[in-house]
Parts: sequence; C-alpha cells; structure tokens
Amino acid sequence: FGKLTELRFLSLTFNGLEGEVLEEIWAMKKLEVLDLEGNLISGVLPVKLKNMRVLNLGFNRVVGKISSSWSSVKGLEVLNLVGNGINMFVLGFVGRLRAVYLSFNLLGRVIPSEIGEHCGGSELMMALLYSNVLEDVIPSELGRLRKLEVLDVSRNMLGGPMPRELRKCYELSVLVLSNLFNPIPDVNGTARDLGVE
Repeated sequence: FGKLTELRFLSLTFNGLEGEVLEEIWAMKKLEVLDLEGNLISGVLPVKLKNMRVLNLGFNRVVGKISSSWSSVKGLEVLNLVGNGINMFVLGFVGRLRAVYLSFNLLGRVIPSEIGEHCGGSELMMALLYSNVLEDVIPSELGRLRKLEVLDVSRNMLGGPMPRELRKCYELSVLVLSNLFNPIPDVNGTARDLGVE
C-alpha cells in the first residue's frame, strides 16, 4: 500500500484481516475513506489520518478508549465503531460529526453534555449508542443538535426524565428508548413534552 500515495478510498471489508491496521495505511496522507468493517482488527485506535472523512471499523476487535486527540481530525464526518470493545465514555467532539455509530460496545458512564454544549452549528444527524452500559440521564444539551434525525440509546442503563429540550431537535424523526434498565417515568407526559400527540 505504501506506494499508493494518491489513494482516497480504501475498502477491505470482511476479509479476515487480523492484528492492528497496517502502518502503511495510516501513512496515506490523502486517504479520506477507510472501510475495514467485519475483520479481526485489534488494538487501540491511533490518530494518524488528518484528512479522514469516514472511518469504518465496525465489528472488529478494537479496544480501549476513543482518544480525545481524534478531535484534531477536523474533516471527520462518519465514525463507525459498532461491535468492538470500546470501553470509555463518548467524547464530546462527536457532536460535530454527521453520524456516529458506537452500538454494541462497552461504553460506560454518562452521555456527555459536551456533545451538545459546543455544537451550536452541529452537523450530527445520526447517533446510535444502543447496547452499551451508559448510565444516568439523557442530557438536555442534546437539544442543541438541531440537525439530529436519529437517536437510539436503547438497551442501556439510562433513566430519569426525558429532557424537554429534545423538542428543539426539529429534524428528529427516530427516537429509540426501548429496554432501558431504568424506565423513563411518565411515558405519556414524555410524549407530550416532545410534542407527540
């Protein structure tokens, strides 16, 4: 791969690739889309590709945390790490992505309010965080994600009142809250709070 200096798109899905992502791939300066879904890739996730727009490492064996240094990859739009062993909390910078897929991991603690706090001009349209071990409540700051269309936080340990601020997510068309460990009180009131008739 080292001599493919103009490569912008690389897809090697479902090929049984094992071990860490080759250093030669991370060295491709112009690479914008890296799709390695469905392999046996392991290790931690280094921050090497500054031009990356789409990173898909879904259903591999990536472990550890999402480093805050990923916030330096300014052009990143889609991050797919579904079905790995990511075990730290969701970092606030994901609020400026277009789509984040972090389901079927070991994400713990809370959904950070920073996802909405620092994203007045947020582009986030889809956030799939289901089947983790997220706790506490859904933060009201998510109401600042005005372009959010899909939010799925089902199969977690979230509970508490539904934030009324989600009414400000005018594009929100899919909201999945099923199988939460702590039931959301007053489901009928919640629906009214969100403008559901």
